[in-house]
Amino acid sequence: ETVKLAAPLQKKFQKIKKKLLNDPNILVKFDSHRVSEDRFQTKAAKLGPQRYEAVKLGSYQIYPCALKQYLDAHEIRYLDVSRKRKDVVINHEIYLDYVVEEATMYAKHAAAMEESYRLFPAVLAEVDPQAFWSAMLWFKAFIQTIEELKLPADLVAEWKGLEAGKDKSKQDFTDCMGSFGFESTSLKGPEKAWGISKSQDVHLRIAIDYAIGAVQAVQKSLVDQIPPNSAVSIKLNTLDYYIGTELDNYIAGVHKFYDLVRQEEQQSGAKMDDERTAKLFDKAMKSAGFKIDSKFRLSDPEKVCDNCGERSKKKLNGVCQM
Repeated sequence: ETVKLAAPLQKKFQKIKKKLLNDPNILVKFDSHRVSEDRFQTKAAKLGPQRYEAVKLGSYQIYPCALKQYLDAHEIRYLDVSRKRKDVVINHEIYLDYVVEEATMYAKHAAAMEESYRLFPAVLAEVDPQAFWSAMLWFKAFIQTIEELKLPADLVAEWKGLEAGKDKSKQDFTDCMGSFGFESTSLKGPEKAWGISKSQDVHLRIAIDYAIGAVQAVQKSLVDQIPPNSAVSIKLNTLDYYIGTELDNYIAGVHKFYDLVRQEEQQSGAKMDDERTAKLFDKAMKSAGFKIDSKFRLSDPEKVCDNCGERSKKKLNGVCQM
């Protein structure tokens, strides 16, 4: 009777309890609620410190999952510069999202079990990445909760110290989406369900657009962390769930762009100017099947067809005009 969980888990727990009513002892084990295993993590390279560092620097993005089978999940892209500066990796993780109660209830339970130490951000990023990203996603509510719990002042201070990184992450995303023609007023956060409707196709269209903006924003953050005119190799880790999808093709185009830039800079011995960079980007995107005037450069992520999820100038009131 004393078990309290976030709504989705509470409902499941009550069903289990009802079925096992004749057994007074029910053992429930909770693991990190991830969709994907941390397949990019090895014993020699734990990713907890990288997650924490990326958040401090604002080099991360959280956005809705763009997979049909995981519409209730969110994804994270974050920069890992723990290796040599010439070998930069953008990591990719997917987790189920149990909304704001997950972040607040997690803190309350940890405090009730006298495990507040695990709530230090650097620790949480290592021992429970799902809880760490949930806390960042629902940052204001999480901060309010740990303040109300009267947890150690240094713990609260460390979380508040991440606010600058969170603000930078948001600004980088807004800037990058603006370069694709999205108005800042059209961009919705998790508190407004990302602007997603009940239409699965619209959900996927917005999620893919946000994913592309997130990749660009994390790359943008890299500029602030490396010396000018430095040759940097960037690798975009992407989970296998995306093989053959539109986003997978886009990332293939991005990798092609990296290769083109690297080849030309090696041949010329000089840094690429903005005009040439833009031309190489368009060339790389065309090779991946995207036109220069592709859907990623039209304006509003909500102005998509409710039937097919596509965006087109030939639409009227959200309906295909064929």
